[in-house]
Amino acid sequence: MPVTEKIQVILALILLLSGLYIQYSGLVTGMTVYFILGVLWLLGYMLMYRTTVIISNVRIYSIVLLASIVYVSVTIIEGTVFGWGLNTIDTRPIGILVNLSRFIPYVLFVESLRSYIVHIVGFKFKKNSLIILLIAAIFTILYIPLGKLVNPPTTTLSLIKLIARTIMPTYALSILLTYLSYIGGSLASTILLVMVNLPQFISPILPATPWFLEGFTNTVLFLLFTLMIVNTRMELTKPLRLRGISKREVMGILAYMLSLTIILSFIATETRPYVIVSGSMEPTISLGDIAIVKKIRNVSQVGLGDIIAFKFGDEVVMHRIVAIEQESNIPVFVTKGDANRDIDPWVVEPDKIIGKVVYVIPKLGIPLIYALMYLNNPFTILGIVAVVLLYTYIPRIKSYRLRRRGSVS
Repeated sequence: MPVTEKIQVILALILLLSGLYIQYSGLVTGMTVYFILGVLWLLGYMLMYRTTVIISNVRIYSIVLLASIVYVSVTIIEGTVFGWGLNTIDTRPIGILVNLSRFIPYVLFVESLRSYIVHIVGFKFKKNSLIILLIAAIFTILYIPLGKLVNPPTTTLSLIKLIARTIMPTYALSILLTYLSYIGGSLASTILLVMVNLPQFISPILPATPWFLEGFTNTVLFLLFTLMIVNTRMELTKPLRLRGISKREVMGILAYMLSLTIILSFIATETRPYVIVSGSMEPTISLGDIAIVKKIRNVSQVGLGDIIAFKFGDEVVMHRIVAIEQESNIPVFVTKGDANRDIDPWVVEPDKIIGKVVYVIPKLGIPLIYALMYLNNPFTILGIVAVVLLYTYIPRIKSYRLRRRGSVS
């Protein structure tokens, strides 16, 4: 192992331990801890960037996609059978972005470390499968909240719950991730881990599955997928280090993932962003701000003082409710812009209400005002990013095919 590579790995481990200490010691509190941890995990991933291994095997990523779909499907089935409960994590768009800003860098960092260790000792895998189980056990600790380990349960039942609901499923998943990292590199294990955990971050409801059944189902699922991959005995291609991938391509992938994550978060939380192009709500909402509007299902969800978005002809207006009146036993809303002298010369009927403003992002929409004149649909933006990515990768795909043809001939 080159000296430079050793130094990078040692520094990465120091960052990992420092981040875990900050996270669980309470040394830093509030939103600051999210920012600090996100930066530490990204720095750690950048240190491991040059040592990260990926393997180009389409079958591997097909299995990853299949495992993700099956896991999400089983989760939906459990919710249908046992009912749903509210997610305790903040699933507002800002909450999703804050949580993912810490989670995704952590996964990238830890899975790059896993891939590095796996491929350092990979030659031993064929002789002793216990190496996989050992590495999986080490990384299981990194994905279990340390609070549950530092402060162990005090009763037998709570200890059984911890083992059955948390430790065993996490260990089974870690075994699957370790084997995926061996045959597919860190990209395969990272994709699966993100897909498995994504519903916990973006879904406002989660299945109320009994703890013993949830733990048993997840453990069996992950072990079955591990056995399925082992039994396929797929031929592995030569590992490709990230030295062969340009920074432009990496940034393109990250941009696409961010775009997809934002869109999924809006869909899951029934919210939608609007760029403000009027000053009628100054100073509460200013020109160029982005207002996050959450869909309402009943008029009882809005009241006096709330800022609502409603349809007025072909336009969307966001004004504050200043009075509620009754017309034919149906509530109608009197609205007014904070910057306007008079109330609006109309009343807003319930069927005209789009939703309630739940968050305002200051000034971020200024560069988007002109763009959204032509790109009012966020899926259009996502499509453009996809086209750019395809354009970026076309030369690589062509060169890969030419090299493959040359090696076959």
